Amino acid sequence: DGQLDLGFNVLLGYAFRTRTFVRVDAGYNLRLGSAGDQVLSAVRAGQGIGERVLLYGWVQLAYTVTEGRPLGVSVAAIDPDLPAAEYSGARNLLLRELRLERDQLDVGGGVILRITREVELNLGYARTLWGRNTAAVDSLSVSIGVRTNFRGYR
Repeated sequence: DGQLDLGFNVLLGYAFRTRTFVRVDAGYNLRLGSAGDQVLSAVRAGQGIGERVLLYGWVQLAYTVTEGRPLGVSVAAIDPDLPAAEYSGARNLLLRELRLERDQLDVGGGVILRITREVELNLGYARTLWGRNTAAVDSLSVSIGVRTNFRGYR
């Protein structure tokens, strides 16, 4: 939406001795433009396998709780099989007001591979399962994490 947001989140997690972790997130997205504010939530879990592999998965929701500014009106056919010549005015039209609001439910997962003590490779996949005023997205991600020490810092 091209605007500034302030996010407030609480993250609660636990790592078990079995190399399993679980994290629950709850938050609020204060949207400083004219978009509706959002309540945020997520659950993440993962399992370490051996010394070099971590499998993980997650589900997250962003749900609009305040009304965003109107963007305009969208028109849809009530009966899409009716020929346009038979519409006779707005009889077959459904008018929908669009607002600057966005809801979405996403799921994802992936694997983190430890290449060396300092380098990890993260391969992930995410999918939008449900949404309002958002695109249905399938995404693949590849990232590299590098740990380093700076002299004088521990």
